[in-house]
Amino acid sequence: MKENLNFKAGDINRLEDIFKLYVDARRTKGCTWTEEYPTKEIIKNDILRGDSFVIVNEKNNEIIAAISIDDDKLVEEQKCWSKELKPAGELARLVIAEEYRGNGLAGNLIQGAMENLQKRKYKGVHYLVSPNNANALRAYKKMEFNDCGRIFLYDHEWICYERGI
Repeated sequence: MKENLNFKAGDINRLEDIFKLYVDARRTKGCTWTEEYPTKEIIKNDILRGDSFVIVNEKNNEIIAAISIDDDKLVEEQKCWSKELKPAGELARLVIAEEYRGNGLAGNLIQGAMENLQKRKYKGVHYLVSPNNANALRAYKKMEFNDCGRIFLYDHEWICYERGI
């Protein structure tokens, strides 16, 4: 990871800073987030479960990116996921502050979350991506995620991506 940038677990004392990233990202092209999702309560629960991770710019103590490991039964029940990669964790809510986008931080977040899942003995990881989110699509392709189909869930069409850890 780049100098002065550290991957670490989300901290409940920084909930407001983490949530602000999500609010600011709502206006990003291809983003499906609204005032109803993700809520501050969802982000808080990610942190309390130990499933929230952030990148902090240590120079100014700014949280510049976040990702979560989700626990969504509807996503887990989808038929598109490979049986060979189970158990698998779902990555969700990847966000990067606008001024830091395009610097490879998505890959750093994904890699850090996958390492955490690997420690938990997971075999795979999967993610739902909006077909309109060009930045996310590029990131998953670069990291060699496999497109394993499309689903309609939560009033949106999603591309299902997965890969082994």
